[in-house]
Amino acid sequence: MASIKGNIATSACQAGQVALVVRLLKRISAAAADEDNNLIFSPLLIHIVLTLMSAVAARDTLDEILNIAGVMSQEELASLVKSMVMDGVLIDRSTVGGSSILFASVLWSDKQ
Repeated sequence: MASIKGNIATSACQAGQVALVVRLLKRISAAAADEDNNLIFSPLLIHIVLTLMSAVAARDTLDEILNIAGVMSQEELASLVKSMVMDGVLIDRSTVGGSSILFASVLWSDKQ
């Protein structure tokens, strides 16, 4: 049962990610076309930044970030980014002589 709930949450996160990318692509590509420019953007990086921002956001700002990302909670957003980064891009290859890369989605701030 937990697996089914996990799959539903993952599907919802992925649907939110696709919706965000489509909205951004429409806006950015229209601006790039007007200026006859090339366009490159990273949906993964956008979600990483949203995850970092959500770590320090509260109330209305947090709700807005989660809405933009298409998720219901900070945990869902962090899980989505972890699955994209750790399970997709930065696969641990240390067991076969490759590298091991660690990724943390946390933001620290030293207030002076």
